[in-house]
Amino acid sequence: MAVVFEMERDGKKKDGLLGFSWTSLFFGFFVPLIRKDIPAFVGYLIFYVGSNIFLSIITINDRTGGMTLAVALIVLTAGLTWCFKYNKMYTTSLLRDGWRPVYAEGRDLLIEAGLGDYVADMEEEDDEYEYIEVEEGDDEYEYVEVEEDETE
Repeated sequence: MAVVFEMERDGKKKDGLLGFSWTSLFFGFFVPLIRKDIPAFVGYLIFYVGSNIFLSIITINDRTGGMTLAVALIVLTAGLTWCFKYNKMYTTSLLRDGWRPVYAEGRDLLIEAGLGDYVADMEEEDDEYEYIEVEEGDDEYEYVEVEEDETE
């Protein structure tokens, strides 16, 4: 399951994502296109078209089916690997382009995911971040600012 957190650059906001990409599993190379991640879209499209052409050629020439099965398993494995890696690759490209997490939780998630180098310049004090809590209503979510306990 993917973890979503808010990122910001020049007043614009996007979602940063980490974890398994279910959307990539079901929608393949359309996900980078929808997210306007053109390099990933082109790379995935080339892989997808190339592997399908190669698989078709192998299928036509393979009379026993063993080679077809092997290539199909390789393509399936590569596709699943993409699903596990794409969200982190996408978030890394956002960080390289200057996007930063809005909340401290996002920064902490990036550090846990091994992307701490990109957020090292951010202040470590929690005072600069607005903590929010999500309260579940009927069909809507309401964001409520969390009051910090100053009993220390």
